[in-house]
Amino acid sequence: MTHHPPAPRRTLAATLAMLALSAAAHAQPGTAEDPSQHLSTDTPATDRATTAPLSWLPDCADAPMALRLYWENDGAFQDPLDSYDRGYTNGIALTLDHQPLWAQQLLDYMPFADTFSQNHGRPNTAAGYVLGQQIFTPRNLLAAAPLPGDRPYAGYLYGGVYWQRQADYQRRDDASVFDHFEINLGVVGDSSLGEDIQTWVHDNFLGDDPNGWDNQLRDEFAYQFYYRRKWRFDTGAFTLPVLGDVETQLIPQAGIAIGSVHRYAEAALTARVGYRLPDDFGPGRINDLRSATARQDPATAEQGWAWYAWLRVGGRYVEHNTFLDGSNHEDPSPSIDKEPFIGEAQFGLAISYQDGPYTLGLTWGITFHTDPFDAPAGSNADDGTRSYGTVTFSLTKRF
Repeated sequence: MTHHPPAPRRTLAATLAMLALSAAAHAQPGTAEDPSQHLSTDTPATDRATTAPLSWLPDCADAPMALRLYWENDGAFQDPLDSYDRGYTNGIALTLDHQPLWAQQLLDYMPFADTFSQNHGRPNTAAGYVLGQQIFTPRNLLAAAPLPGDRPYAGYLYGGVYWQRQADYQRRDDASVFDHFEINLGVVGDSSLGEDIQTWVHDNFLGDDPNGWDNQLRDEFAYQFYYRRKWRFDTGAFTLPVLGDVETQLIPQAGIAIGSVHRYAEAALTARVGYRLPDDFGPGRINDLRSATARQDPATAEQGWAWYAWLRVGGRYVEHNTFLDGSNHEDPSPSIDKEPFIGEAQFGLAISYQDGPYTLGLTWGITFHTDPFDAPAGSNADDGTRSYGTVTFSLTKRF
């Protein structure tokens, strides 16, 4: 019997070569077959990722694909407890996430890959794309002159990609672990269209014009990286009158942000209770996008309504926030002294309805936080109210 040495670990160059050959084969019908057509649905994820080369995007979507719209605002119906238009005044983000083969093929090249697989097993993966905008203003929108005792006007427009993995935590049935990696590129300043959006909204709906946008942070290229890890622990179930059987979970998390926009370290704990809790890691926000790594067979998925309520508490240490510290390259720049430690509390409700392979979801929550900057006592900015609301609409299609 001939002894065959173990196959060497595939390099990134070899993987890219396979992808190129796959694309060439698809470009010439009849010259090659797609190996994934011969794979059983029982084939492990590892074998599917290494046996089937990357196909065209429609063929890669072998699991849920979700379109989500995040909208955050410090007033309106998102935050009925607050009526001031200031601080983090508006944010909107559109995301598309799915579970393509190339996300699985990147598994061995991501940070901590060996340790993650050894401790938790081969994970599910997902990838996504985000386009977002955020707007920040002082409290006094009528003043045209700079307001040294308040935060500067600023807009932020960006696009990015993210990659996620999920596995059973230490191979347990009642716990899971999740990683999120995200890279965004964009612009802070006039080109972010923050002034255009807020002026249009106020002209057409509120009747008053924000007059200080001439003092906003100037155009500057922005780059941002996020890494976040979450753990999920099932903590039991009980029965409530009318609502019936409900489940409970605890979801700790920790993360870092590095870039020209934000640099911070954070930690938080989420507790949630609900009916038919989803296989995710809690509600998402614009700076903390929802997980997309769940796998579910549409033939066996439970149909109808599901819901949960949650409470999250946490905090972060902030080393840099360009919306408070000002421009990275312009000196002098509008700015205000920030507070390095920020505390947060959030609560909300999520509901969803599943009909066949489609799931429609709606999530609402309010976030309260401590003062992000040192407002002079008695100044216009010293209002003592810091909150904003988040509403998320989502449509998921399972293939």
